[in-house]
Amino acid sequence: MNRNTPKEELILQAAEALFLTKGYTNTSTTEIARKAGCNQALVHYYFRTKENLFQQIFIKKLMSLFAEFMKTRPAGMDFTESLRERMGMYFDFIEANKQLPFMVINELVTNSERRQAFCEELRTNPMYMQLYRQFDNEIRQEVVAGHICPIDTADLYMDIFSLTICTFITLPIYRLLFQLDSEAERQYIRRRKEELTTTILKRLRP
Repeated sequence: MNRNTPKEELILQAAEALFLTKGYTNTSTTEIARKAGCNQALVHYYFRTKENLFQQIFIKKLMSLFAEFMKTRPAGMDFTESLRERMGMYFDFIEANKQLPFMVINELVTNSERRQAFCEELRTNPMYMQLYRQFDNEIRQEVVAGHICPIDTADLYMDIFSLTICTFITLPIYRLLFQLDSEAERQYIRRRKEELTTTILKRLRP
């Protein structure tokens, strides 16, 4: 970690690493402080509770992924090319954060309070809703123009999300079942990325 980074940022970095590898329940503020190179009182000073710290990291990470996927495509790029790039970015982000899918299951699916907080943040933040409306308009225009077949925007997003996240949720089983070494695992992940993209783009053909 960079020594010039403010302590607050060091705490965020340390907490994110621990939450992703150990989960919320198995991570203590004592461990976070030790990893950040500070005392526990400083963690509480900046974030008050472990819950607040987790919410800030978890929601921020999911929101940044959502915003990146929904951003307006560059001028001159057709929809198919843009969607391929977005799916590639989405997949690469999850690959770089392989524990994130497990956190989504544990902290959103099984924890009603965190699920409520996430949905409230998404629903009440004007920037994220504007991004979604822009993407929805983009899909509708492509359908009307006959470039893609009719599909609900939420369905398209969930298709991409579920196919991507399933790759990494099942990866430990696949790795063990087929005795994959690190190179074979990388090849499998690349293959799944291409398969996912091909499947979605075929689904959209008019």
